[in-house]
Amino acid sequence: MVDQRFAFGTDDKEQFRIYMRMMENFSGCRVLAYCLMCNHFHILLEVPPKRRQPLTDKQLLKRLSGLYSKVFVVEDGVASRTMAAYIDLNPVRAGMVSDPADYRWSSYGEAMGATETSGSKAKAGLVRAILADQGVPSPADARRWPGKVSKHYRMLLLEEGEEQLDAIINARGEH
Repeated sequence: MVDQRFAFGTDDKEQFRIYMRMMENFSGCRVLAYCLMCNHFHILLEVPPKRRQPLTDKQLLKRLSGLYSKVFVVEDGVASRTMAAYIDLNPVRAGMVSDPADYRWSSYGEAMGATETSGSKAKAGLVRAILADQGVPSPADARRWPGKVSKHYRMLLLEEGEEQLDAIINARGEH
């Protein structure tokens, strides 16, 4: 909280999500998972390797247009899946929702509420986090979300996730 008050209301969260996606397009980083709470946020980012050559003017202009309109991930698939689940389970642990799909301002909530015109980046980020140990998924792999990928992640979140996350947190002595 900021000065013992909540920092993000509904409109603030929506605006934050819009800006986050704009910065994702501009920076070249990829949001794998995120969760916007009332008083804080979590973001799992994939940062591309440092470029050997600076951006050309054309490349820079293309990225700048995103503000107005071979990569590396966290260790392996287990780590990225666990971190994504930790982030997406934040509103459940805070007692705000019982199902992480019901929290609109998280990667999982956005992916589950996706339409043809929204949610594709959330799906692609989670597919990348979940399948990180199976090579580098392409943006087209987001189409795999409705099948085994979303079922596997939901199982991790709702059945295995709490136990695994509790074990990890307890092993580190965090509360």
